[in-house]
Amino acid sequence: MSGVLPDPASPLSEEILDRQRTVRLVQKALAALPESQRTAVLLSKFEEMPYGQIAQTMALSIPAVKSLLFRGRQALRTALAGDALPADGRTRSATATF
Repeated sequence: MSGVLPDPASPLSEEILDRQRTVRLVQKALAALPESQRTAVLLSKFEEMPYGQIAQTMALSIPAVKSLLFRGRQALRTALAGDALPADGRTRSATATF
């Protein structure tokens, strides 16, 4: 069954590994957020809820939601910035946008 698995040295394999690493880093950074910030970020980014719906879901005001999102996104950017270069020193373009 030669040729079934991709060559581990191929650019595609490296992209897949970089993508998996990025996903793990984002998951780790999200897990490190305080619960209220994590919830607000997840509802906004992944559930695509508007501020008003997040406020209602979390029983908060819209300004409080905006504050949680600002602080949560800022913390994620800081956490992910420390992991901007992979071990081999290559620059990476697959950085999550928050």
